[in-house]
Amino acid sequence: MNRLFLSTAIFMAILASGSAAMAVDIENADDQDYEVTIIPKDGQGSSTLVLAAGTTEESVCTACTIKIEGVGEVEAQDGDNFEVSGGRISRKSD
Repeated sequence: MNRLFLSTAIFMAILASGSAAMAVDIENADDQDYEVTIIPKDGQGSSTLVLAAGTTEESVCTACTIKIEGVGEVEAQDGDNFEVSGGRISRKSD
């Protein structure tokens, strides 16, 4: 019985630590949509998405440059969370 408990505890710890390695999220608190370009740090192309008003795009990258048309750009890495509000992008504090 103790082995089962220990195995379960170790498994839960691994799951918890895995969720700590988060990707980059962007929240749009404005009432307009934005065109967002994601440029990975590894240089393997870029992607574009529409960040709809009042929505959050999760896990857009793990390390990248985020360019938002008409707003600006930021460097992002694992665990960063950004918010677009008032036509500006800023890092959210947890």
